[in-house]
Amino acid sequence: TCCLVIRFDLPETVASFIQSRGRARMPQSEYAFLVNSGNQKERDLIETFRQDEAHMNMEIAFRTSSETFVGSADRVYKVDSSGASIGSGYSISLLHKYCSKLPHDEYFDPNPKFFFFNDLGGTVCQIILPSNAPIHQIVGTQQSSMEDAKKDVCLKAIEELHKLGALNDFLLPQQDNANEVELVSSDSDSTEDEDPRGELHEMLVPDALKEPWSSSEDLVSLSSYYIKFNPVPEDRIYRSFGLFVKAPLPVEAETMELDLHLAHSRSVITKLVPSGFANFGKDEIVLAQNFQEMFLKLVLDRMKFVSDYVPLGRHDRSSSSTFYLLLPVMLGNDDKIASIDWGTI
Repeated sequence: TCCLVIRFDLPETVASFIQSRGRARMPQSEYAFLVNSGNQKERDLIETFRQDEAHMNMEIAFRTSSETFVGSADRVYKVDSSGASIGSGYSISLLHKYCSKLPHDEYFDPNPKFFFFNDLGGTVCQIILPSNAPIHQIVGTQQSSMEDAKKDVCLKAIEELHKLGALNDFLLPQQDNANEVELVSSDSDSTEDEDPRGELHEMLVPDALKEPWSSSEDLVSLSSYYIKFNPVPEDRIYRSFGLFVKAPLPVEAETMELDLHLAHSRSVITKLVPSGFANFGKDEIVLAQNFQEMFLKLVLDRMKFVSDYVPLGRHDRSSSSTFYLLLPVMLGNDDKIASIDWGTI
């Protein structure tokens, strides 16, 4: 929690003055400004802000002024069946929330786009919604300012989306699956025990990793690939590992290189070297699967190693969606797998 705020530039308004100081939330926090030595004008400005703040606090506490602010009327859309309602001022954030729930990936950002047109009677705002929304565009009515025009057209969009069933009677985005896990926004309040990741990602399994084998087979033949690591800089040697899969990988995977970026400006250029087929007996395939289970628990799930004993082989692999082995290997002279390192396994 912050206990000290230092401003290197002076605030322009009393609101900015108060907002900056509010960053320091601890008791007995300090709020400091850097001003030019001997510049009385800057000191007077800070003092003016302090007086304005005191006047605002007194006004809030005692309501000594009878002045009123007359702003533009806030239109409201209400759903009679549920009593849910929303004003034009909040319709903008609701529209953004609805668009964020639309199906998307890393290449498609489902945000609404706003366009403004000035007419003799005022400003008109037009919204272009994402292509997978039930409506493509909404045009608002003439308003006195761009802000009011944006509020007007957003409220109109919310009304149309509700009538089309995209928003339910509580003005919330419809869920395609009632049992779907609700994603938590990354800027919402969370506790220390919650997962800090703000979103969930679908796991896509390549076809080459879907073809299973059976532990009951007397002989299992798997396509083998040496995983070649070239560190940059070349100041260390990595242990040799091989990838073993039932179905051969696509040709493009055999020529592909991946540049893996590590800490401290290090990287590792990684490629797969086809090494033919490897045959596993019934006992060998079980041993290899148990080694991989132990190996991955060590690397990915260290909590499994709280105890001195970790049971292996209890996982029902028939229900798994992926089938592959990562095993230590020994190489021949041509950078291909000569044999599996059964001693290490």
